[in-house]
Amino acid sequence: PAMMWRSIDNFSTNSVVFVLSSELYDPTDYIEDFNEYKALLSNND
Repeated sequence: PAMMWRSIDNFSTNSVVFVLSSELYDPTDYIEDFNEYKALLSNND
């Protein structure tokens, strides 16, 4: 869903994340700064 924050971290050494998606990755579609994300959420209320 739109405006869903997801953090994937704390992996074991040499582990791998496998992600499946119906869309190609476009970095412009993502917010990487949590404070920016929170500001956008508060502006949408």
